[in-house]
Amino acid sequence: MLQQVSSPKIHDIFRNEQIRADVVIVIDNEWNKLWEYSRNEALALAQDQWLDLVQVRFQRDWEKKIVTAKIIDYGKYLFDMKKKEKKRIASQPKWVKEIKLWYTTSFNDIEVKMKKARELLHEWYTLKLIMKLKWRERNYQAQAIEKMNKAVECIADIAKSQFPQPRIEKFGIYTSVVLQ
Repeated sequence: MLQQVSSPKIHDIFRNEQIRADVVIVIDNEWNKLWEYSRNEALALAQDQWLDLVQVRFQRDWEKKIVTAKIIDYGKYLFDMKKKEKKRIASQPKWVKEIKLWYTTSFNDIEVKMKKARELLHEWYTLKLIMKLKWRERNYQAQAIEKMNKAVECIADIAKSQFPQPRIEKFGIYTSVVLQ
């Protein structure tokens, strides 16, 4: 039995005459190897059943020019692939929420924002804490990093930062926080 590999992207799928390999390993729906055919024999076999020959596995060794293909209805195959892709995207964690801080934000205001951050973390959001630095404030990046670390410490009992230190960008600094 062949191992199923991750699904290729829809634009990477080769079918019928697009398959360039000399030898095609034909498999059934349960991924059992049926037989090895030449490309023309496999195409004839698929056309006799009014189905398509769809390449599902790619070989790393192009000198052998062997691919694995299924004889299936291509339209149904595309529909199933799109459906799986939608399910995969839906099962990923929710969006990233941003909480913006400023260098001049007082510590009490940061505590209020971190209370809101706790609520968002309990809803399984990933948070991105951003501290914008204006022109002169960029000279005080060390103090801004300290302030960012204090903000992360406020929610350290339920969350952890994905970075050991806040990241520095041209507009300021940021860090990402996830629920522990």
